[in-house]
Amino acid sequence: MGHSAIMKTYVNALEFARLAQSLRGEVGVSQLVRLTEDLPEEQPGHIVWQLEGRRDGAGRLYLDVQAHGEIQLECQRCLQPFAWPVVVRNALRLLASRSEVEAMEAREAQGDPGDEEYILAGARLDGLSVVEDELILALPYVPTHEVCPDHLDLAQAESEVVENESKRPSPFAVLGQLKKH
Repeated sequence: MGHSAIMKTYVNALEFARLAQSLRGEVGVSQLVRLTEDLPEEQPGHIVWQLEGRRDGAGRLYLDVQAHGEIQLECQRCLQPFAWPVVVRNALRLLASRSEVEAMEAREAQGDPGDEEYILAGARLDGLSVVEDELILALPYVPTHEVCPDHLDLAQAESEVVENESKRPSPFAVLGQLKKH
């Protein structure tokens, strides 16, 4: 496979948005090097992604980012990897110049966070890199199973020990007998 399998995904961001173009693709999670840096090594999943450019009524330009797929994360409780379904849907405002970005940052510094995420629009913006950024932002801060597999085993083992010690029939055994009749 090697790196040749990764399609080139550069776009001229402003033009892309002005012309309402779109770009889509599919990429193996393992090819997203920054995303998988601290994640389990086995990453068999794929990410299906899509970028769409658009312009709003006020002439502002946006990049709509969508992606979905499955990423292997390590549960912070039991340290086992588990498959995490990711869905990203986000709109990024395109700013044409460094000075626009600085003006935005200055506004934020004065306590006006604004409700928009924005990026500097480049003549060679790597669409896949934008998707990867959004996936990184979407990762849970402390990933955990809903219920860790180990916890299930432990809970079962503990309840068996208790049953053997007390020799009392468990309520479930009683239910089982009711069902038989």
